[in-house]
Amino acid sequence: MDNVIDFPGARRHLHFRWRNIELTVCRQDGTTAWTEDGNEIDGAQAMAILFGDFDLAGCLDGVGSPGLAVLVYEPGRHGRNRMLAFPAHEWLEAMPGLWFTHDGHRLLLSPTDPQMATNLTQ
Repeated sequence: MDNVIDFPGARRHLHFRWRNIELTVCRQDGTTAWTEDGNEIDGAQAMAILFGDFDLAGCLDGVGSPGLAVLVYEPGRHGRNRMLAFPAHEWLEAMPGLWFTHDGHRLLLSPTDPQMATNLTQ
């Protein structure tokens, strides 16, 4: 996989990038870090930049997802390219309490924090 940086004896990290926004995921412990132009940003800010214009299309039971529910978002006309910068069908932690993936057509969010779930559905 092109996104893996592997050094002998070092932790394995995956890197995903859309323009100047990058997500780094540690494969050993699952921790994530977001950067914009090389400067650290929080997950909420990264998600707002990347997917803030997506439209909530529905909510499903969270079978096989990190949280109890899966929120389904439709990308705008150009949003699909942003979404495809990240792996399909693999849950990544965007920030504590919020996981995301996509199916190639729709963005899927799965909040594990009940307050975040409430905020995202209102």
